[in-house]
Amino acid sequence: MVLLSSLWENHASDSERYDAFVVPFLDTLFTEYPVLAYPPDAPSPELGVLVEGWNVEVQLGERFKRTYRQADSSKTIRMEFHSL
Repeated sequence: MVLLSSLWENHASDSERYDAFVVPFLDTLFTEYPVLAYPPDAPSPELGVLVEGWNVEVQLGERFKRTYRQADSSKTIRMEFHSL
């Protein structure tokens, strides 16, 4: 946790944090989960299939909001990331 906090604070803006940490995390979560076959008992279908057709919005703190994935749908997943 300390290492992640330090890395997070090394980026000057929420936009840089979004590009450096959030996008790679979500890319891995939605396209590669389970990662390297972990967890071994991951439920099916794959997460990418479950969120197909959903909008995905990201919020960092109170002010920064961005759309990670846009879909032609009224269904939205909002993910919020907060630093300590």
